[in-house]
Amino acid sequence: MIDPESLDTGNFIVVREASKDIIRELADEILSNSGMAESCELAAKWKDALEMEGLFSDADEICRKIQSAGCRKNIFTIRQWIKNEDRIIPQDKEDLKYIAIATEDAVLAEKLDEVYEAGKNVQRAHIRAGQALSERLKQQVAEKLTASGIDPYNIWDPITLYIEGIGNVKILKVIDKGSIICVDALNVNRIIEES
Repeated sequence: MIDPESLDTGNFIVVREASKDIIRELADEILSNSGMAESCELAAKWKDALEMEGLFSDADEICRKIQSAGCRKNIFTIRQWIKNEDRIIPQDKEDLKYIAIATEDAVLAEKLDEVYEAGKNVQRAHIRAGQALSERLKQQVAEKLTASGIDPYNIWDPITLYIEGIGNVKILKVIDKGSIICVDALNVNRIIEES
């Protein structure tokens, strides 16, 4: 992953247009091949506890309960735990304890270490999957551009390619770095057409 500030004119950006979560699928495959297929389910125990609590309390109440249990994280962080479906595991194992106390989830309280370790295994699998996907994209995009006779130095408009096993990708070339703009969190990692 590249920090947006480090992009320069002439750099290329490849954006997947597929709606399915390829990284999650690859990570699941990595975990399965490593004999850790149950890690995803175990790692989700803390999320399950929050979802169950969400049936009885709103997000603000859950945040207050977690902070009352001893958690020192700010409300924004705790809300992300509740609302962000992509969050695999809180950064600190101790936060799982506070979630278990706040939600009164005995299973989570009993399996804190196992849940945390499973979450870390899932995170590592996602990182490996992302790296493997990036390598596959680099190789296949280069091959497709060469086979199509496209000169990468003369790309000015987005190019859409179909990559086997990945789907459509859009290749963009940075031609100018304008001013920084703020976008809604829902639009992060998406192409926004200028109007």
